[in-house]
Amino acid sequence: MLKKNYPYYKHKKLKTFSEFLDLIVKKYAKNVAFSFHDGEELVKKTYPEFVEDVRKLANFFNKNYSGKHLAICGENSYNWLVTFMAIVLSGNVAVPIDRDADEKLLMTLLKSADCDTLFYSEKYLPFAKDIKFKTQKLEDTPRKIKLGQKYHNLAKPDAERMAVIFFTSGTTGAHKCVALSEKNIMADIYGASSIYQPGGATVSILPFHH
Repeated sequence: MLKKNYPYYKHKKLKTFSEFLDLIVKKYAKNVAFSFHDGEELVKKTYPEFVEDVRKLANFFNKNYSGKHLAICGENSYNWLVTFMAIVLSGNVAVPIDRDADEKLLMTLLKSADCDTLFYSEKYLPFAKDIKFKTQKLEDTPRKIKLGQKYHNLAKPDAERMAVIFFTSGTTGAHKCVALSEKNIMADIYGASSIYQPGGATVSILPFHH
């Protein structure tokens, strides 16, 4: 059977998260980026609101952490996404952790990735407050965003540096660290966007740490 060649979608090639955030603010203006429930209230965040939250939280991280590996563990949430992006933007390294990890596995992964602090969801990971490790609650993200207004993010974008450490699923053995730069991740986004053009609303099913 002959395969029909379809042209790739044309779009801008980016190298850093900062370039990505600048682009979506310019391109999508006041469009809604995320819709989620806070209790019974449906909250909607536009792209500019999301980017503003990320940059303010990045200021907070830049003020309090320098070149640290900061872990994130919890259910899919707006706070999770803002925290992930802000950690990278602040020049630190984001380490997403399996939200279903038990205490033993959690501690193993934190030590394996040389993490400094764990940002966790109190609702999803209640035992985290009792572990012998530095922890911060994801539920406290809005307060940290407000505090970030007082600071200025001095971290310079570096597309080549290690920005994220992911863990393999560990289905055939121990979990293994996979280190990626912003350039690596943006190349993946570029490739996917070249062959697929999403439209309308998208429901997130897989855990964000995937």
